[in-house]
Amino acid sequence: MKKILAIGRKRRNAPNADDRRYFNFHYFRNGFWDSKFVSPYTKSAHNEYSPIVIVLQDWTSTDDMRRKQAYRNEPSKILGYTPTRQTNYYLKALLGLTYHLNLDDVFATNLFPFIKAGRTVDGNEYDENLSLSNSFRDGGEI
Repeated sequence: MKKILAIGRKRRNAPNADDRRYFNFHYFRNGFWDSKFVSPYTKSAHNEYSPIVIVLQDWTSTDDMRRKQAYRNEPSKILGYTPTRQTNYYLKALLGLTYHLNLDDVFATNLFPFIKAGRTVDGNEYDENLSLSNSFRDGGEI
C-alpha cells in the first residue's frame, strides 16, 4: 500500500498543465474530490492483493466537474465514482457475473489520473510522463 500511496502523493503534487489541457483534483471545489489515492476510483477498489487490476482510462473532465460543482455529490465523493453512470454499473455487473466479485474485491485506478479539459468523451492528448502507463508497461509493479 505504501507504493500506491506514494504514487498518489506524486499525483497530488503535480502542477496543472501550463496550457490547461489537464488539472489536478484539488483544482476543483477546494479539493473536494481529491483523495490519498492516485484516482478517486481507488477509494472503492483498493485491494492491493487482488489478482484482478482494472485500469480505467481517465476519471472525468472539466465539463463534468463544473456540473458536479453545483452540488455536493456525497455518494460519489465517498465511493470515488458515480454509481448511476452506466460504465460503473456494467463494470460492477461484469465483476459479479464473471468472477463473483464486488468492486471492493479488486484494485482499480485510472491510467491518466488527472481531470482533462473539455468533455469526458474527448480524445485529448495528455502528458505520458504524468500517466501511470509507465507503471504498467512490461508488467511493471505499482
